[in-house]
Amino acid sequence: MRGRAQFVPIQHCLAVVGFLLEAGFLATEAMDDGFDVTTEAVIGATPELVFEWLLDQERICEWADGLIEYSWTEPGPVQVGSTYHQVFQLGGRLTSAVGEVLEYEPPHLVVSLLEARGVRARNELRLHPVERGTRVEVRHSVTVRGRLAKLLFPIMRVTTQRRMARTIDTLKQLIEASLASPSSAAS
Repeated sequence: MRGRAQFVPIQHCLAVVGFLLEAGFLATEAMDDGFDVTTEAVIGATPELVFEWLLDQERICEWADGLIEYSWTEPGPVQVGSTYHQVFQLGGRLTSAVGEVLEYEPPHLVVSLLEARGVRARNELRLHPVERGTRVEVRHSVTVRGRLAKLLFPIMRVTTQRRMARTIDTLKQLIEASLASPSSAAS
């Protein structure tokens, strides 16, 4: 209809941007630029239990919004230098990437770095014991390469903030529900 604006869903916009980034149309010698998103929640469980959930490859897809697959690339205990493979939704498209653990101090800190399709994400999760359980602080630092990337930061920042809030809320709900169920002793 003439004279009426039509809005395109954000998922479609991000899918186009993801394709252009992957195809190299947005990549130039332009400087990297990015943004940080933070969120936090208090989870009614010990830092040890919350930390266990954060790195459990069998559970992570249950609570991490947009994560489809997750696995450690090598057996053995997690430590600085451990790598993982994940498949996730980015801009409406499935993306596969390998990340690396940069800092690891159980049960208080894990920092990882992931790069995929022109996007670099540094995730920092800090756990602090508090009276009602554990305060989980998440900082997600994103750097994107390309001329148009900076124009998309407001949209990317909002969608990333929402995704992080959903993720931490789902983690909280799952952990607290597991403690309230009679079978939680078996977990």
